[in-house]
Parts: sequence; C-alpha cells; structure tokens
Amino acid sequence: SAMRPDHADAGWSRNNTFKSAILLNMMDSEQTSQAADASPLEAAEVTDEGSVTGKKKATKRACMPCRRSKVKCDEARPCGRCMQRGMEAACQEDPVSSPGLASDCLQSRLSVDQFHSQCPYLVAILQKWPYQVFLRYCEERSEGEALVKILNSLPPYLSSIMHTAFAAVDELENQTRNKLRLLVPATSLAQHHDSSEKELEGIQNHQWEKLKDRGFLRITWCPQKNRRKDLYVNQYFAKLAGAAREEVLEKLWLRQAPFTMTEFEYLCLLLDDIDNSQSVSLSRYIRCTASWSSNSAPVFLHQTTGKQLDVAGQLEQLRKVHRVITPEEYEQEAAKMKAECQQLPLCMLFNENRTAEDLLANFRSERQESIESMSKTKEGSKKLMQLAQELQGRFRERVELAANLPKENGEAAASRKPLGREEKANAILDKMKMDMDMIQEDAPSASSEPFKYHQGADVLQAKAIPTGIVSAANSFPEMRGNNSGQAHLLFRGHQQQQQQQQYQQPFQPQSQ
Repeated sequence: SAMRPDHADAGWSRNNTFKSAILLNMMDSEQTSQAADASPLEAAEVTDEGSVTGKKKATKRACMPCRRSKVKCDEARPCGRCMQRGMEAACQEDPVSSPGLASDCLQSRLSVDQFHSQCPYLVAILQKWPYQVFLRYCEERSEGEALVKILNSLPPYLSSIMHTAFAAVDELENQTRNKLRLLVPATSLAQHHDSSEKELEGIQNHQWEKLKDRGFLRITWCPQKNRRKDLYVNQYFAKLAGAAREEVLEKLWLRQAPFTMTEFEYLCLLLDDIDNSQSVSLSRYIRCTASWSSNSAPVFLHQTTGKQLDVAGQLEQLRKVHRVITPEEYEQEAAKMKAECQQLPLCMLFNENRTAEDLLANFRSERQESIESMSKTKEGSKKLMQLAQELQGRFRERVELAANLPKENGEAAASRKPLGREEKANAILDKMKMDMDMIQEDAPSASSEPFKYHQGADVLQAKAIPTGIVSAANSFPEMRGNNSGQAHLLFRGHQQQQQQQQYQQPFQPQSQ
C-alpha cells in the first residue's frame, strides 16, 4: 500500500491515456474515411503540399527544398543537394508539420524581410491613416495594391468621414482596453505556452481538412504588435482559389492575392469590418469570382468570421469560413435579414433591390468600374454620396461618445502622482460608477450609446466602461451636396482642421 500511486496522479495518467487514444482514433478514422470517400481527382489533390500530380510522396524526413522539387533527399542536415546549391540555411529547417501553415511552408523559402513584410503599415503611414483599427484590417487583408488604389481615389468628403469614424472607433477601443488592462491581473496577460497552442491548432487542422465544402482560413495574431503571426488554410480553401496550397499561402502572406470583387464592394467590406470591430462574430454574403483566375465566373460566398480575444480584449485569432451558396439561398437570406429589421451589411444594402441573377449577370461589367471612375459619373457620384451618408448614420453615436470621453490636459497628467495597480483599479471603478450615474441622470430616455455597445456578445463589455456625458453631442456634420468635390465638412462648433490635429498625429510603427 505504501507504493500505491496517488489518486490525482492516477487520474492524470488515465486522462492522458484517454486523450492519446482519442487523437490516434481520430487520425485513423480520418485516413480511413478519406481513402474510402475520395475520388481519383480528390486523391490527387491532397497529395504532398497541394500537388495535383499524383506522384508518390517524398520521404517525411526530406528537407523543404527537396520536398518542393520532389527529388530524393539523403536526409542529412544539410543534405548533399542543398550543399551543392548553397542552400544550407534552408535545409536546416524541420520538415513541414502542416502543409497549410504559412510558417512551416514559407519560412525556409522566403527571406526574413519577405516573411516579416511591413507593407500594410507603410501603406497606412503614407496614406495618413494612422488608426489601429484600420491597421488591423490592413494586416488581415492580402490585396495590398488594390487597397492602396482605393485609398488614393477616395473623394475628399468620403475620406473625411472615414477618418472621423476610424478615429472615434480607436478612441473607444483604446479607452476600453486600457481600463481592462488595469482590472486584469498581470499574470492573465501572459502569453500561452506555444506547445499547447500548437497541439490544439494541430487538432483543429485535422478537423478542417476533412471538410469538402468549406474553405477555412485562420490568422494567428500577436496582440502586442497588432500583427499577423501565422496563417493557415485548409485544402478546400486552396481548391476554391484554384491553386496549389503553397502558392495560395505565399500570395496571402505576401499580400499579393488577386482582387476578386468590385472596388466599391471591397470598400463596403472594409467599412463593415470597421463598423463591427467590437463584434466577435460576423456573417455576411459576398459576390466575387469563383477562383483567383481573372476570367472566373462570379459566385456568392457565405463568409462567417469569428474572433478570439485575450482577457484584455486584444485579438489573438481570426477565423473565416467560406461556403459557396446558390443564388436562391442568397435571395432568401437577404429577404430574411430585411424582414427581421437587421442592419444589412453595406454590400447587401446597396444591392437590396436587385435580384441574384442580375448581380451575377452584371458582375463582369461592374468589376471594371473603379472608385475613381465612379467619381466622374453622375450615377457613380450619387452612389458614393449615399455611402457617405450611410456611414454618417452608422458611426454618428460612436463619434459622439468618443468626443465626450474624459481627457486630461498635459499639465494635469504630469502633476498627478503615479498610482499603484490596486489604486488605479479602485480609481477606475469609482470613476465608472460616477460616470454611469451622470449618464442616467442626464439622459431622459434610453442611453445614447450605440446598439453594438449593448450586445452581450461583445467581449470588451463597453457598456461597463465610462463614456462621459453623451447628450452634449458633437456629431457628424451634415453633408453638403453642392460641395461634393471639396471637404467642407465641419463638426458642430469645431472646425475639421482641429479634428485632424487631434486624431492624425504622426504614426510610429512598433518595432519588431
């Protein structure tokens, strides 16, 4: 009895054995089902690294250059072939553990500068869009040239409204995030162990590889730098793109993915993402080409986006699922959303009076229209003006909230004694209670906070954060239709120039 193991140790051992059995069973069943169900074409498609040649796989211990060239590797490190070609550094990399993971597939074939490209940050700086919420979108997207072109061709009035909206969203997010950091223990902000994260992601990858009707993309984030850390796509995502998976990963990672939408609908997609930056899930319907080929036929995609945040409300993972849907399903979902009085995504809003058949039939011609060409026509200018007015309505209350957030001047901030973590937390809680009481006393009816800040699904819980008195609103200015060519947009009581000085400070990119 003295040698009897502790019950906790026995339970731990049984749990580990049980988990290992589950993983082995899952992998065996996956291989069996894929072998039984796959057609000859599908069997060829899932060969090594997206190859469709159907050739025999290289040995699992082959180095990355030999795997890519599909030649025999002597499995030395570095191998003889890499030594002859002067590629010793690339040969030192471990074999690919997951063919859909950018870090495994690309780090040994791209230079350090390529893999850690700062392209979206440079674009944002040059275009004077120094907003974290916008930089996050740039970091997520992979159509660099198209984004630069759209930003350069925006009408001044639309650009001004976007600047104001992005600045307001930044103010609210920063205010919320800073307060959550004070209330959360420092140990909770520590990074998770990479080994456990990799193990969990590996299990997820096996599950996503089984799906034959949904493309999956996962972006792993570095919250501290607000940058991508890694990227994964399943085999079906590459099949939708019409290219080998390694090629898809490289284009996504280097932000060289082809443009598959109209410029106007891409702009709407951008603005929808900013509008829903506080939401942890988003479902929408997109009109785009069926693959990355320029002459590909148009289709409708149902895109579901999910976000994983840390305890401080910072993005850790972004997951997107793409599913091709029929025109009938598109019309049914659009009618359902409209009947339920939901706020339609901008793309669907501007197409709500058109049939799915009409949208597909006119896609090619509308894809030739750019934001710049729309600005030069009466119909196009009207559409851009309607977009600007819609943005005013959607972001108005958040601009009001941001304009009334309590701010300290420089002297007050400098003279105030530094507080300890506990004192800071208590001070924040007292200020939260006082501000919420003032809001309730001042507001005769419902709160003026935006609807999105009340939803329980919002992880940041902005409803519980002090927002100042909302009634004295400095909202968006009214649009002046006869001055569409100039940015004659003023805040009530504040000139636009003052707002530009307040929000558009020189942006300093974070160091690697």
